[in-house]
Amino acid sequence: MRTETDKHVLDFISRLSCFTSMDEAWDAYCCALSDYGVEHACYGFMATQPRKSVTDEVLSWSSHAPAFTDAYFANGHPDHDWSVQWSMTETRSQRWNVPEILEHLSPRQQQTENLAYDFGLYEGIVIPIRGVTASSWGGIGLAAPHLGATEWTRVLDTHHADLEILSQAFHETVLKSSYYGHFKLSAREQEVLQWVVRGLNKHEIADRLNISYRTAEVHMYRLRQKLQCVNDAQVVAKALVFNLVTP
Repeated sequence: MRTETDKHVLDFISRLSCFTSMDEAWDAYCCALSDYGVEHACYGFMATQPRKSVTDEVLSWSSHAPAFTDAYFANGHPDHDWSVQWSMTETRSQRWNVPEILEHLSPRQQQTENLAYDFGLYEGIVIPIRGVTASSWGGIGLAAPHLGATEWTRVLDTHHADLEILSQAFHETVLKSSYYGHFKLSAREQEVLQWVVRGLNKHEIADRLNISYRTAEVHMYRLRQKLQCVNDAQVVAKALVFNLVTP
């Protein structure tokens, strides 16, 4: 039985004030999670209820393979993911891949679940998060694709609270930075932004990220819209002024 906060958690929290960017905090958070067998994490948060869709408005970080995150967001899966709906309405964490959830999925929700299965994402947990206003909400998904059901059960039995404390600590860092209040960039948009700031054009970014030119063009268009800029030069300026990219 868990009797005290794990040393890995305390070490992570003690270093929070030293991080110079949210990306650095995210990397440290993912590293801390790996001590418990968690290989991938996905963070999503919204300051208000979605006006159009979760897919278009959620602020997110993800350590999943780009092929998964691209397919997940490009096809609007956040709007049909049971774990996203859970995070919006519930406050307790919920394990994935359990009969009481799977038995009640709609056909569209099952498509989202199938995408996760295609990438080996069977074992995991969703942790709802809140903050700032009554309408703000979000969730953190933790995945342990290389742990079997028995091993994952053992981790949750022993370290469930530690995983929640780690996750909430990262979320509090996001809230403290007011990052979500300025811009809601997806993980892929943040990645594209890094290369825009470094002077790459659409073709070069497409090659660098192994995506199509059209996809790179869409990401850059969304960056201009979200940052309220009319051209890429303004995007670079705003990214630097608001410290949206790592050095």
